[in-house]
Amino acid sequence: MQRAASLRAFVSTRYGKIALVVLTVATLAASFYYLGPYFAIPTFLLFGMGLPIYLGWKIPRELAIMGLVAIVVTGPIVNYGLTAQVMVPSPSYASSTDVNNTSNGQPVLTNATASPYNAAGGTNFTFSVDLYANRLPSNYQPDLLWVYVSTCPGATGPSSPFCGAGYPFYPVNESVVNDTGSPSAVDFHLALPGPNVWWWQMGLLADKTTLNVSTNQTNTTYEWIFLDVNNPYGAVQGPITGTWTTTYDLLLSNTWISVLFYPGLVFFAALLIYVYLKNREAKKKALRASTNASTIPPTSGAPPPVGGAGSGATDAARRPEAACPKCGAVVYPKETQCWKCGAPLSGGGSPPPLPSNSG
Repeated sequence: MQRAASLRAFVSTRYGKIALVVLTVATLAASFYYLGPYFAIPTFLLFGMGLPIYLGWKIPRELAIMGLVAIVVTGPIVNYGLTAQVMVPSPSYASSTDVNNTSNGQPVLTNATASPYNAAGGTNFTFSVDLYANRLPSNYQPDLLWVYVSTCPGATGPSSPFCGAGYPFYPVNESVVNDTGSPSAVDFHLALPGPNVWWWQMGLLADKTTLNVSTNQTNTTYEWIFLDVNNPYGAVQGPITGTWTTTYDLLLSNTWISVLFYPGLVFFAALLIYVYLKNREAKKKALRASTNASTIPPTSGAPPPVGGAGSGATDAARRPEAACPKCGAVVYPKETQCWKCGAPLSGGGSPPPLPSNSG
């Protein structure tokens, strides 16, 4: 208990509060960066609200300021780590080893890369891939090879449900009908403006020929074979047009929004609930105090009324008592000021006489 009391005393000081804010920022940034925004929510609630309240930091306004400071400081810290991740070149990728459950178990597209990975805006970037047409099933024929480059992750068109419309989008295709040699190296050259963080995906459009036995005619349909990218976006990250600093600036606003939207909104919603519960408890205490003050009889510590013996004391004893509006002490209605705190009382009049000690 002594250790808990000393910790609460430390948190009540300026340095204690600063230390608690630093702890909140560190845990929020670490959980957001390493575990993701959803895991950052309980971390922020625990270290940004639960622990401060337990240690005696219970003023809602101060808790709100601390939460806001934690969000503002956490954004740039997390963004530093995200920028460092983005600047790491992506590896080469291959297509899925299964083309609609009919391939022979080997990728048709391999060693898909973009180079250079990081360069100034306006640089002519090269997107390369090795095409293995012989790995297609016998009834498949390569037709067109496409590369889609955009600032919207995974976009294969000029509009996306995640990015809206109007973002930079560059679709480029090349005929590979006669590329029957395996492997066949295919290159795309594309100049990209900057500063930007780009994403790309590559897909082979293949003709699928099937024989209709009843009519003895062939039907041609089309199948897509895309790169198998192991991330939620379904696209390869990069290239980067710009410097480390310009990339950091590009990512900062989105990072701040993510920190505010996920752990931030939940934190302030929980704080509103805490304020509601705190106000309700305060109203209950005030109601109990008011009820007790109106029913408590005169305390034995009150000075007896001044005056002589006789009927005056009897009349004073019969009068109803009232509570002082300032301190709640029980006083007689005709007293002009409270015997306990000296507050003036409405109604005026002289205090009843003190009963005589004779006899």
